[in-house]
Amino acid sequence: MKRGLGICWVAREVYGAADIRWRIFQSWLLTSAPRWLLQLYTGYGEGFAAWLRAHAWAKPMVRRLMDCVVQPRLRRILYA
Repeated sequence: MKRGLGICWVAREVYGAADIRWRIFQSWLLTSAPRWLLQLYTGYGEGFAAWLRAHAWAKPMVRRLMDCVVQPRLRRILYA
């Protein structure tokens, strides 16, 4: 499997598969995230995404955390 494919379950669940923001998060996760976070995400992300699917009320909280990473990068893309 190519590096990066199939590991952004949480980002896809939070933003939706058609939203570019999950790809921005994926890029950050694979290139700039702390190693411990990448390991945590790859170990538990799929299960956590399934939990989020069943508990939609928690998605806005997780999205808010992910937005701390995504929004500055999205602004650079949009206003470059």
